[in-house]
Amino acid sequence: MPGLLKGKPIAEKIKEKTAEKVAELKTKGITPKLAVILVGEDKPSQTYVRKKGQAAEKVGMDFELVEMPGDSSKADIIYKIKKLQADPQLTGLIVQLPLPEPLYTEDVLNAIDPAVDVDCLTNVNLGRLVMKTNYIVPPTPGAVMSVLHSIDNYDLAGKNVVIIGVGALVGKPLAIMMMNERASVTTCNSATKDTKEKCLTADIIVTGIGKKDIVRGDMVKSGAIVVDTGVCFVDDKMYGDVNVEEVLNAGASVTPTPGGVGPITVARLLWNTAICAERCYDSNTQILYESTENYGTTYINKNGEKLIFKNLSYKINGLLFEIHNELGRYCNEQQFCDALENKLKENKINYEREKILPPSFEGEKDGRNRVDFLVEDKIIIEAKAKRYLTKEDYYQLQRYLKALNKQLGVLVNFRDERITPKRVLNPDGI
Repeated sequence: MPGLLKGKPIAEKIKEKTAEKVAELKTKGITPKLAVILVGEDKPSQTYVRKKGQAAEKVGMDFELVEMPGDSSKADIIYKIKKLQADPQLTGLIVQLPLPEPLYTEDVLNAIDPAVDVDCLTNVNLGRLVMKTNYIVPPTPGAVMSVLHSIDNYDLAGKNVVIIGVGALVGKPLAIMMMNERASVTTCNSATKDTKEKCLTADIIVTGIGKKDIVRGDMVKSGAIVVDTGVCFVDDKMYGDVNVEEVLNAGASVTPTPGGVGPITVARLLWNTAICAERCYDSNTQILYESTENYGTTYINKNGEKLIFKNLSYKINGLLFEIHNELGRYCNEQQFCDALENKLKENKINYEREKILPPSFEGEKDGRNRVDFLVEDKIIIEAKAKRYLTKEDYYQLQRYLKALNKQLGVLVNFRDERITPKRVLNPDGI
């Protein structure tokens, strides 16, 4: 049935789910925090940021708005990004677009740590989207997919999709997401000559130009679905790209502006922030399980189990995830070890690389008489790049721990889509 596809009911469901996730994380000592950098005094951007802040607080998140003057340099903005990212409580960071000077947008966005890039606009996270190894999706393309998935029994496979506008914010990532669901995708840009003809064959039309009346009623077939992500202001009134009345009269379904994709985009942004917070919690507890006391102080995790070298373990795990975000799952052991060495140097953490084991190990296979890293003379790190870890990998690391009389080892396999560093203990060294 043709009609308006309103965004608020969809957004409310996502926000309810997000609020539940936030409440669960708070029981584990994690409060998701979203920070937004707003450069300049663009009125629409100010409105969007205000709505994001209100929505974040409503679901129980912390929110920080950093306002910068419109003449801020690229270096100023990147410095502010790095300063915000130094906050260990931060789990989501966005730079509100557009920037007053768009020429340096890419450099600014790529200064954001992919682990807190909740807009999913860094090269790393867009690459993960292409390779289907992503854990979040860009909020606006995600909102489009939420609209389509909300339609009962609607399957994207085999549908003809036309996307008008191929920007990095909506068009390009959305095309990838549509193709990942086996839709047949056509994109239109400013050089496309037959946009109307393409639209008339489309089952789904998505537009993200930011210009009133780009899509008219004579451009859509009956039964089509039109999703409008564009926004513009004419005489202080908000419009989308689509002439909603004409499209409805043509027998199509369409999202209104305002009240369509916008509320869902904000909800998806908050969901991304919660997911990043959850990953932060996972990374901080993954290798910290049962064990012993750390210099007379007992640390207990959520399972009531004692922890070894709590602060150092947190730090190491964070570095492992940083490297995985930067290199991806197809790096080799040499690349990983080089990257880890650089991270350890940057963070002024003492280490020995390729630490030679005692003479009792001389009879082992080549390469088995040294450890990849010994960090702070406490924790052994062994890197693997293989399809899956085996029992022998665990036994190998445990032998290393016994040989060096250390308590804790970290075994990490960078072929995993989502790395899960494994904690290996030396029972004789405790």
